[in-house]
Amino acid sequence: EKFSSGGALTILRQHLAELHANPPLLCFDEVDLLLGDGLNDSVGHEQLRTFLDDLMQSARGVIPILLIGQRLLFEPETDGLITLSPLAADHIAQLLQTAHIQLAPLQQEQLLAFTRGNPLLLRLFLALHQRGEPLADVLSAMQTPAALDWLLLRLRQHLIPAELTILYELAVFQGPAPQDAWRSGQKHLRSLQQLGLVNAAGADAVTLHPALRDQLYGQLPPAQRMELHLAAAHLLAERGCFTAAAWHYIQGGHPELAVWTWYTHRQHEIDQGQAGAARQLFLPLAQSTLPTADDQRVLALLLAPLLARAGQAQEGLMLLEGVTWPAESPTAALAHAARGELLAEVGDIDRSLAEFRRSLESIGQQQATRAANLHINIGRRALVYLGDRTQAQREAMQAQLNLALLQGEIANAAGDFTAARDHYVAALGLAQQHGADQRLAKIHEELGVLEARQAKVEPAMEHLQAAGRYYAAAGNQVCAVGMTNSGIAYAYLLNRQYAQAVPPAETALDFFNEINHSFWSAINEAYLAEAWFYLDDCARAERYAQSGLRREEPVVRPYCLYILGHIRRVQRRFAEAQRLCRDALAAGEEIDDPWALAPAWLALAETVRDAGQMDEAGEAFARAIEIYARLGVEQEIAYAQRLCAQMRQPA
Repeated sequence: EKFSSGGALTILRQHLAELHANPPLLCFDEVDLLLGDGLNDSVGHEQLRTFLDDLMQSARGVIPILLIGQRLLFEPETDGLITLSPLAADHIAQLLQTAHIQLAPLQQEQLLAFTRGNPLLLRLFLALHQRGEPLADVLSAMQTPAALDWLLLRLRQHLIPAELTILYELAVFQGPAPQDAWRSGQKHLRSLQQLGLVNAAGADAVTLHPALRDQLYGQLPPAQRMELHLAAAHLLAERGCFTAAAWHYIQGGHPELAVWTWYTHRQHEIDQGQAGAARQLFLPLAQSTLPTADDQRVLALLLAPLLARAGQAQEGLMLLEGVTWPAESPTAALAHAARGELLAEVGDIDRSLAEFRRSLESIGQQQATRAANLHINIGRRALVYLGDRTQAQREAMQAQLNLALLQGEIANAAGDFTAARDHYVAALGLAQQHGADQRLAKIHEELGVLEARQAKVEPAMEHLQAAGRYYAAAGNQVCAVGMTNSGIAYAYLLNRQYAQAVPPAETALDFFNEINHSFWSAINEAYLAEAWFYLDDCARAERYAQSGLRREEPVVRPYCLYILGHIRRVQRRFAEAQRLCRDALAAGEEIDDPWALAPAWLALAETVRDAGQMDEAGEAFARAIEIYARLGVEQEIAYAQRLCAQMRQPA
């Protein structure tokens, strides 16, 4: 798509010239699908026909080329046409012998006449015989040559429902289907393969004969056909085949699912070379009405860059202009960015820069990477096209700031808190130097949490309170009240100052409950559960832990579970305590959260210690210490080591 067919042919000639000593055989299968179909001929098919024609002309006498199909695509060279003849009488005799079927010579002649030597019809006759309808009896009752639909109808009476279901499920696939989709039906799938109705397509896929597939597909009622297409779409999406899944979603009457599925995984599919197929698939949807306005917006965002890749940037711009983009919609920033890219493609740099700026204004608190890319685009175009070094420098600073924040987040997630702190300090300096007050709140917030993790309570509080002030000045009450108090409560908990953690956690919980923010409500309930447990109020601790669990937030689940494990431990219900602690470990492993795993191991260690299982307790303490060491949290390492040492002291 990035160059013309002529350019592709030039590159191909160059590669083939390097192989002149041992030229490859180029095979193109099912070329008859590229034949024009009257007014419905596609531009893509026409381009492929032209490419193949040019390739054959240039390769004549030099490179062997084999075109395979049901009909001729081009006029063949003299002696260059190979046709597959129907099976002859001796071939049919050999086929019957292999299948251990005995027929009299006259009956073999009848079989040849009725099937005209067609391999598929012969296969179906053999399948009938294998399912208990003797071939001799079938032939004696026939008066006219067999038709495919007649044979299928006859054979259907001898198939069990599970086998029929598999055949119809396979019929909706355009090509091979993943064999593991029928894990529970492998026995029936093997039976169908033995009958010759289903073929293996490689090591892990199966397929129907195309003629068989067309017949079965035509028998499906519309409602069942759509249902099977949807099932195929889900199956293919689970296996990462998103363009194929999108086709099935459209055939299943849910084009909006096709749009969202492909848009979510667009980069993966583009990397897999599916951009052209996706453009052909989704372009007709632009002329239809999707269920919601958001569906229509995402379709435009999906198609616009695909059109630009195909040299149709103007068409992409027209598509974006035909959709409304409310300022409050999250898609508004994406639409401005898409217009910026397409306008740059057509050389309208001033409007392109304006669109990128509008995207930045809309982007708000969105990902640092997106903002960084937009700043880089603006800076580069301002420098190259306008010669504006001042603006380019300003945009470069903004990109540096965003990248420093992103690097801090990456290091933080990896547990490298020293590197994370360095990146955030660098970001803080850039923000202060260039007056980026809107970024200072986030930077102070991140630094506050990092200082808390290093048991530096005073600087942690200074950063968190500064974050609250900046958020308040910006009118962001969610962060000024909710997030800041959550951060302060977390900092106190990390340093085991439980009484001080309760008021800010309660303030944050009240705020998030008021705005129905389940995730942050659950987090603060987990904070309060931990604080009240260590303040010896198990009743309050359990109430908050159970409430946090009921919200079904995966990130919060392990924290609530290990606190409940602690509560059962002090209640001396050790079996239940162990189960809860192990559930907490499983939940922590599922989300790969070392901050949940370490205290969960510690809770298990204390539980089995109190139950008298000292060896197992020692192993659990060691696991907790290992994770805390990896996180670099010295105060927690010392706490766990102290508990372990106390356990080993003689009574």
